Amino acid sequence: MIASRSVLPRDPWMMILDRYLRASVLVRLVLVSLVFTGVFTAYSAAVFLSRAAAGLMKPEFVVELVALKAVIALEVILPIALYVSVVLAVAKLRRSEEATAMQAVGFGERDLALALAPLFVLVALGVGFLSLSVRPDTYTRLYELRREAEMAFDLAGVEAGRFYSGPDGQRVVFAGSLDAAAMKGVFVWNREGDKDWVIRADELVRGPQLDGRSTVGAQNLRIYKLDARGASLEAHLGSGTTDVGFGVFRPMPYRRKAAGTKALARSERAEDVAEFQWRASRVLSTLMLAFLALRVAGFTGRRRGAVSTGLVWISVCIVYQLFSLAARSWVKEGVVGSIPGLWWVDGLLLLLLLVVREQRGRDRS
Repeated sequence: MIASRSVLPRDPWMMILDRYLRASVLVRLVLVSLVFTGVFTAYSAAVFLSRAAAGLMKPEFVVELVALKAVIALEVILPIALYVSVVLAVAKLRRSEEATAMQAVGFGERDLALALAPLFVLVALGVGFLSLSVRPDTYTRLYELRREAEMAFDLAGVEAGRFYSGPDGQRVVFAGSLDAAAMKGVFVWNREGDKDWVIRADELVRGPQLDGRSTVGAQNLRIYKLDARGASLEAHLGSGTTDVGFGVFRPMPYRRKAAGTKALARSERAEDVAEFQWRASRVLSTLMLAFLALRVAGFTGRRRGAVSTGLVWISVCIVYQLFSLAARSWVKEGVVGSIPGLWWVDGLLLLLLLVVREQRGRDRS
């Protein structure tokens, strides 16, 4: 048997194989990432365009909102895309008998892992940067843009008899009927922090822009505050121009997804702990998924059915992602403490990786 590269000098042909394998995975990583990002972007665009068509935001906000959502999604898309790319690349090597030729000259599964490890580390560090640094900044801009979009609420796009939810889910608007540019029989529910408000008006018409805020002309406007005791009338205006909350900049409420990573690390609130552990675990989970893909794909050993193998690696990836999301929710809601927190999911993935490695070792023997 020819010795593996771990005990041989690093020959030029080994370096050529390294570059070839990394390029093969990298090309697929780019293509798969583009496909996944394209699908997600199309879905996000459809959601925001529907809001723009309903008059809940101006069309010029859509492009930036979709771009921000796509950037946020990359921290989830890249690990999955890397996983899929590794499996596809190894499957191609098996189909074309390249894997057999490599094994004949002593290039085994360990060598494949060493060849791809630099790429795995690079992608994992990129995911870590996205999660730890880019994620909070992107969410901050996303929340700011949603508030700007909410300020630009356009009455002209509202249809009678329909309920419309605001961009951040903090407002619901309903008009009983429409007459030209006027809304009649208006109901607005608005949430500000821990307070709920209900606005009723016989008629609303689009008013002038005041200090960059959208205003409305109101007839018989009533503003109620809701609490545990019921509804209390806070204001009653016969007629006039007001913003009724449509264009008012208020202090940005605390959002854990927009909070800095250092601040989250010092916090003991359950939702902050969940957010911090999610960010901190992305590098490790990306690496483990990538190496698990190598084991599942099977560079060496007996050939297995393409369909059954495909179902296995797809199922493993999906189940892991679902468990990660569920674990984050459990920590946020206090069902699971900070220990084990989210780490038990990665622990299970590591255990699975070791089990598969042991099984692959038995197959080779």
